[in-house]
Amino acid sequence: MVPAFANIVKAKPSRDHRILKGYKRVLDKLLTHKKGVIIAFVIIFVISVFGLLSKGLEFIPEVDSGVLNVSFALPSNTPYTVVSKALEEIESYLMENKDELHIVSTYSVFGQPGTILSALRGIQENEADMQINLTPRTKGTKALQK
Repeated sequence: MVPAFANIVKAKPSRDHRILKGYKRVLDKLLTHKKGVIIAFVIIFVISVFGLLSKGLEFIPEVDSGVLNVSFALPSNTPYTVVSKALEEIESYLMENKDELHIVSTYSVFGQPGTILSALRGIQENEADMQINLTPRTKGTKALQK
């Protein structure tokens, strides 16, 4: 009974069928006009290459966040008090010359034993990290903007 009923009911062509039919027509026209398709491809390709070359490209673009991260370590078994003193000397030098070096601020962390911060950051007693914030390029001198 089902096969007999299937002859009576006419199914509408699905939307996918119509899309595939249209796609087939387009492909047939493109295949009959091979030279025109190749010429159009070459023209579009050449225009794209000229457009890219005129814009200028870089493989790895320049990134300037204005922040320097510096890590240093003194010899093993150096007490944290010596590391702290060395860090203070570096910071004082940087801040004395901050206008010449275009420094806004510094932030330092050293491996003081028994602190949670040194345990979380994995800094040993003889190591230190420093973050140096520089003047933004828009506020710097012409020499800095080059």
